[in-house]
Amino acid sequence: MIVFPIRCISPMKVIAKSFVIFIILVLLLGLGLVVYLPRLLPTLVNDYSGKFIDKSQVKLAHAEFDYLDGYFKLKGVSFQQGQGQPLAIEQITLKLDPKALLNRHLKISQLYIQGGVVPLQQSDGQWQLAGLPLTAGNDEASKTEPGPPWRISLKQLQLDQVKLNFEHPQLMGALLVKQLIAADYDSRSPVLNLSISHHLELQSSQLQISPEQWLHSKSPSQLKGQVQLRAPLNKLMEEFELQLATRIDNIELQLGDRQKPMALANLQSLELKALSLKSLSEPSLKAHGISAQQLQFLPGAISVKDQASASSAVNTETIELDSLSFGAQTLSLGKLAINGVQAHIELVENYQWQALQPLLQQFPASPAKQQGGTATEATAIELQALALSNSQIHLQDHNIEPKVTLAIKLQQLDAGPYHSQKPEQATQIKLAAGLQEIGRLNFSGSLSPLAGPQTIDGEYELQHFNLVDISPYFEQQSGYFIRTGQLNLKGNTKLVDKQLNSQNKIRLNAIELDRVDEERAKKLDQQVSMPLDSALGLLRNDKGDIKLDMPIEGNIDELEFGTGDIVNQLSARAVKSASLAYLKYAFQPYGSLITVGSWLSDQAQKIRLDPIEFDAGQSQLNQTQLAYIDKLGKLLQDKQKLRIKACPIASPNETAWLQQQAQQANAEQAPPPIDEQIQTLQKQRLDGLQKQLLEQYQIEPSRIIPCRAQQDAKAQKPYLHLEI
Repeated sequence: MIVFPIRCISPMKVIAKSFVIFIILVLLLGLGLVVYLPRLLPTLVNDYSGKFIDKSQVKLAHAEFDYLDGYFKLKGVSFQQGQGQPLAIEQITLKLDPKALLNRHLKISQLYIQGGVVPLQQSDGQWQLAGLPLTAGNDEASKTEPGPPWRISLKQLQLDQVKLNFEHPQLMGALLVKQLIAADYDSRSPVLNLSISHHLELQSSQLQISPEQWLHSKSPSQLKGQVQLRAPLNKLMEEFELQLATRIDNIELQLGDRQKPMALANLQSLELKALSLKSLSEPSLKAHGISAQQLQFLPGAISVKDQASASSAVNTETIELDSLSFGAQTLSLGKLAINGVQAHIELVENYQWQALQPLLQQFPASPAKQQGGTATEATAIELQALALSNSQIHLQDHNIEPKVTLAIKLQQLDAGPYHSQKPEQATQIKLAAGLQEIGRLNFSGSLSPLAGPQTIDGEYELQHFNLVDISPYFEQQSGYFIRTGQLNLKGNTKLVDKQLNSQNKIRLNAIELDRVDEERAKKLDQQVSMPLDSALGLLRNDKGDIKLDMPIEGNIDELEFGTGDIVNQLSARAVKSASLAYLKYAFQPYGSLITVGSWLSDQAQKIRLDPIEFDAGQSQLNQTQLAYIDKLGKLLQDKQKLRIKACPIASPNETAWLQQQAQQANAEQAPPPIDEQIQTLQKQRLDGLQKQLLEQYQIEPSRIIPCRAQQDAKAQKPYLHLEI
């Protein structure tokens, strides 16, 4: 018999051996799970995500994990809630500290999101991300007691090529985040300090500004810059401070309905060096270093053949604003410098700017304001200074035929300060401009441009302005066409409490007029009290120039002229006054009776020279009369275009004298009838005047225009009435 020894195995050893085997199996299972989790995770997410988030669909294409380094990469991530637009991310890379998780600290050193589309939509007053509401609900049952707080810190967040599609009832569009880097966030800190650098592309946007009108961005605009945000986490939307520096390139705006928008403006770039914004409840905004390059307003609105570059109503090379601040209902602007403006203004019917008409037609007339509404305090606007330089205005007026074309070159316009709620504060103005090719305009002074007692106090000078360029205006009002002429004006104006005092010195160089509309010209002649060409002929000096003083005084509400014919009225007054002054000077020591007025049955106001009086029955010129005619002859020699109207006038005293002579005459030699004698005397007097002027001064009789003989019941002596 063979006997085998029997070994007794302790139960504790069996249990220990089983536990070791179990641990090894668990470790192998855990290790297998860790190894295969990246492969299993997409399947788990795709199959079971809807069970954890109601009505949602989450997809994951690929996952990579490195547990020791805390490196995680997810590819092809998408999320959709209900019928919302899907959120899709090409790749998410996350790097965190695994050891920190043991201390309930999610410490992320880098979160990198690359590629994808993020839909953001507002519906019923609530923003949704891919259909998922961004605001917490009010369901009390869903609230749970908070556990120990987790700490979340983020060293760097980077987004590359992520497209944000946003949609709002009044605003929609697409923003491409080419690159955005945000740094340094910590949930344990009571204050949010966030530094962001961004390179964005606004691919499209539509902003509703009325029920029918939308503002569109036509092509992608580039936005680059830096953002600094500091705010308490518990009052993020109430108390914050935002620092922004950015630049926007290539801005193109259109206005109108979505089917037929019109081009509104193009802007090459807009740069903001620094902006500070605090709070939204009581906003305080400060900015400086604002500049814009190459602004085009209403591009393509006009086409001017002789201006190859004229494609916009307004072109501006640069706009710079050194500072801006807003707070306490006041918008304060520093110095606004605008350089290189090219404005093309075409005035059509009723002097409307043609380029603006399509823009104005986009908006219906504003409805009348309802009464009983609560008035809100208007925001005050304050501008420290305005500087406009190197600019041109091309003006075409189609309200007149032929159209008037003017070119105005603004070398410099300095203005300021200006405050919309301080009407008593005068704004200083200094202007230097060119008109057409050689004209020059300068103004220096102050004015109050606001409501209330307006004031003006300034000096101005206009040099070498070509009057031919505005001849159609003068022709329309006066009936005279300006064939040649140049204007020089120097003066000063003061307006206080509606009392105007303006002193002007005018010099007209080589002005020549043609009478083209008899009816209108006659009206102006009546204002001047003589034919205008005769009056100008009187005033020309040896060089062919005319100098005039043109004062304008009185209450601006009571001036006798209206805006329609202000130029005619002023010129007529100046010419009339200067003509009278010249004639009285030319006829010294005679000329005491030179005046303006109507004569006998003629109601027209004419300039009357001193009459040539005769004794009863006299027709020969005496020495006194010859001395006076000498003044007249020299005047006619000097003023070649001047003509004199001469009218023989009889008096009752001469009639009585002739009757007495007839009674004393011999009956056999009865004189001719009294009427015939008077007619003979009148003809002899007129002939004597013409003969004397012809023989002694070579004045052709055609320049002494006879008129119908008349009787002056109030005259003591017969005379020759002389008028221009």
